[in-house]
Amino acid sequence: MNGFVDREKELKGLEEMYQNKESALFVLYGRRRIGKTELVKKFIEDKKSFYFLARQQDLGLESERFKNEFGEKHDKFIGADKLDRVIDEAVDKLEGKPVIVIDEFPYWIEEDKSIPSIMQGLWDEKLSDKEVFLVLTGSSISMMETEVLDYKSPLYGRRSGQLKLGELPISALGEFFPEKSFEEQLEIYGATGMIPFYLKEFKEEKTFFQNVEGTFLDQLHLLNEEAEILLREELRKPNNYFNIMEAIINGKTRPNEIAQAVKIDNTNISKYLNKLEQLELIEKETPVTMADKPKNRVYKVKDNYFRFWLRYVYTNQSLVESNPIAAVKEIKQDYSRYMGHVFEEVCRKAVEKTGTMIK
Repeated sequence: MNGFVDREKELKGLEEMYQNKESALFVLYGRRRIGKTELVKKFIEDKKSFYFLARQQDLGLESERFKNEFGEKHDKFIGADKLDRVIDEAVDKLEGKPVIVIDEFPYWIEEDKSIPSIMQGLWDEKLSDKEVFLVLTGSSISMMETEVLDYKSPLYGRRSGQLKLGELPISALGEFFPEKSFEEQLEIYGATGMIPFYLKEFKEEKTFFQNVEGTFLDQLHLLNEEAEILLREELRKPNNYFNIMEAIINGKTRPNEIAQAVKIDNTNISKYLNKLEQLELIEKETPVTMADKPKNRVYKVKDNYFRFWLRYVYTNQSLVESNPIAAVKEIKQDYSRYMGHVFEEVCRKAVEKTGTMIK
């Protein structure tokens, strides 16, 4: 499989913005493992550029690390010490229109809340007058939307463009698993969604259930705990959110039903639901039989990875830890029923896109 799949549209958009002679500040964000880093690295591979992966540590240490890594790549010495001046000097030392990528920018914000203001000053006083393409990326959706994109942010109004990177299209399944049948591809999609990193963890030479045993049911594998990591990065009290999604999967799809199932007051349940919608883990839909009554919308878990994890790992942790073979057996017995919903969703998306059913 080619290491870089799809994303032609996103690459084209970045390239068109880059070709504009003016300086540009671009914001790229989306959940972990969605492919942000792969996208920007593909974009910069034929350009004068510097890619820097931020860490959550003292900004003085980050400044030194930036200087050292820049020197190693470009064999150029940076004399400045403060982070904003270091970035400005790095731009001056690269010819043409350089691309500077700060990956996981929220780590700097977590370390120093004044970073958005510092970057605003850098952009307004220095970089906006130079030919430079500055890219800020982040996996913390909440922080990127509040601290970088929100109108209250010092960086508001400075960006030239933004992209919330989503999942790959279902049509890309064939590029990951060219030797598997469409039915086998859909089984994998039902567990991983179209998250590139997750798809790459499933091996073509293995059956679906062999892959599940070696990933979701292996306590040392990232897919076994990724859901918890994702929510803990974004939310306080993540267990409340897990319980809400579990309730939705179990048929509690209206706010009052969900609140009752998870023991959260009706007056507070909306803020939890709104947060999960913002993270694109759940969504509202109107049942076909009530299309003329939009107020009767119900909630469903949108994300296949979370849906699978909640149904087969979160609710069966003791069995997964003590007897993964028995856990696989339980999944086998239930998975065709689980896949009924997945196949309906695939058909719905196909109808929305083409107006015709999948053959």
